[in-house]
Amino acid sequence: MDKETVMFIRKENGLTQRAFAEVIRCSYSLIALVECGKRRVTSNLEHKIRTAFPDGQKRTKKRS
Repeated sequence: MDKETVMFIRKENGLTQRAFAEVIRCSYSLIALVECGKRRVTSNLEHKIRTAFPDGQKRTKKRS
């Protein structure tokens, strides 16, 4: 997974970097660094993103 994919998934879901980081349970600064190309997407980060956003699709809210 590359930085463009991370940014696409985040924006596709209408999330700020901070909100995206909260959803996947990582630091906001890591997302910022990945998106600007200063850090690579680790296998751990990719796993967190794919778990929260399967196939890069939008998260859907559960209806009650």
